[in-house]
Amino acid sequence: MIYLDFAATTPVSAPVQDRMAAVLAENFGNPSSPHLPGIVAAKIVEAARREILQSIGLENSHRLVFTSGGSEGNSQVFQSLLGDEERGGNVVVSAVEHNSIRSMLSRLNRVGIEVRKVTPGPDGTLAPEAVLARTDNETRLVSIMAVNNETGFIFDIATIAGALKKQFPRVRIHSDFVQGFMKIPATLREIDYITVAAHKIYGPKGVGAMIYRSNLPLPALIGGSQEGGLRGGTHNVPGISGFREAVLLLAGNVEENLVQVSRLRGIFLKEMLKHLPVTQVAESKNNSP
Repeated sequence: MIYLDFAATTPVSAPVQDRMAAVLAENFGNPSSPHLPGIVAAKIVEAARREILQSIGLENSHRLVFTSGGSEGNSQVFQSLLGDEERGGNVVVSAVEHNSIRSMLSRLNRVGIEVRKVTPGPDGTLAPEAVLARTDNETRLVSIMAVNNETGFIFDIATIAGALKKQFPRVRIHSDFVQGFMKIPATLREIDYITVAAHKIYGPKGVGAMIYRSNLPLPALIGGSQEGGLRGGTHNVPGISGFREAVLLLAGNVEENLVQVSRLRGIFLKEMLKHLPVTQVAESKNNSP
């Protein structure tokens, strides 16, 4: 079998498997425990947290909470609006967000928060002007994904965020970066909340991260003392170590890998059009390969 559904999930790379196996065998301590095995496990978790932030240049401006994946992180951001005593205002989202975000929108409406959707153009792009036109001083959150999980269209979140912060300095910006993380070059400093997942980058399933600006609040999604009280439950140390390994394997080669995968995609499309009865391919100049 030739597996091509990498947008859904990727196989776990051999180095990641090796790293996780070593942690499972040797570092089984609970990171919350004060004895030596627990201290060693805690150091593994904190090293992963630090190095993942460093890989995207956010170690000085953002914090990272480990989660079960992108959907949990997305939910955590929108739960902050539902849990806020202040109601009203609006949120701005693209019309093509992941289902984990779309499923939250009706709940926002029910508590009096207006939902404003921005539809991409015919070429799949999302113009900053279109997002700005739907944003005002009552906007509490703008959520724009980086790469669409169905079409592969890339939205220029850095430009969109820069334009938003210039005109509306207090607006909070979230990006579901699951399909772009370690796949496309991106400047993320203007983004307040960023969600990522390990299983899209040759890491394990069931582990991801919510990355958020240090001076902004984030609600506790699951009660407990772990992750600074923001996400309770014993840490998945093998999964977190595998996440770190996957990031370190890709972090220095994002642009090089993008060029290579784009070349392979071009070859694949050429051969597909030659041998199959395909008359049209849905793509734009801003497609993720």
